[in-house]
Amino acid sequence: MLLSYLNAELDAKQEYELNLITPFGFNVEIKYNKSFYGFDQRPNQKLNNVTEVHNLFSNSIHIAFESDIHAQGFIRNTQEIESVVITLAIENSTSFEF
Repeated sequence: MLLSYLNAELDAKQEYELNLITPFGFNVEIKYNKSFYGFDQRPNQKLNNVTEVHNLFSNSIHIAFESDIHAQGFIRNTQEIESVVITLAIENSTSFEF
């Protein structure tokens, strides 16, 4: 999995807890692997105002995406993800996903 944080590639085999650094949090683009399930992949996702991305939390193979702003979040298996690109959000969006 490629993990890009503010234009820098991070080692996706390491645990990271990336917390918001601006009032609006992050925008996150998730691109899923086509072959993980052996059938149609999950649709790629774009998330608004993410306040925390936690890669490999609790020594697991999962990554968590949370938004305290929108009171939403979810967990994914890192093996099903091709790439995660995290950028700064410049405004408060009306929804978690766009």
